[in-house]
Amino acid sequence: MIVRLHTQRLQTIDEIRAFVAASQAADFAITDRDQAHRFISQTLRRFGYARRGRADKGVLRRYL
Repeated sequence: MIVRLHTQRLQTIDEIRAFVAASQAADFAITDRDQAHRFISQTLRRFGYARRGRADKGVLRRYL
């Protein structure tokens, strides 16, 4: 079974926090390593990971 998760609507760190809090643990299998790296890089840039505080960085790491 292939499931696609579209998370482009998540725009703020509070939305990410709510998503992570409401989600259950899931296992993922990477089929395209380059695509996974792009997703991670884009997400970190989109949410300004480098300038975030420790708590926000933790939320983003749990999300990813």
